[in-house]
Amino acid sequence: TGPLLVSVVIEQRERMRARAVELGERLEVIADTVPAYIAQFDAGLRYRFANRRYLQWLGKDPRAMLGKGPADVLGETAAARLLPAMQRALAGERQ
Repeated sequence: TGPLLVSVVIEQRERMRARAVELGERLEVIADTVPAYIAQFDAGLRYRFANRRYLQWLGKDPRAMLGKGPADVLGETAAARLLPAMQRALAGERQ
């Protein structure tokens, strides 16, 4: 049962991974079609995602933004204005 169990676990992981990718792609399509600016940041305040409208607004290539901080993308002044709202969002408040 050892090798069979390992095979089943690996197969389940692969199905879960494929499902996660599918759901992520679906969410990205939804985010790209809503009339709102959507950006996701990690705990270090680096861009992880921005929807199409957000990118059009900024005129930025999304690959150039990912992993960078708001000051790198928006400039120091705009980033300073957004920082309080971003910190509230990281604390769990809806923004």
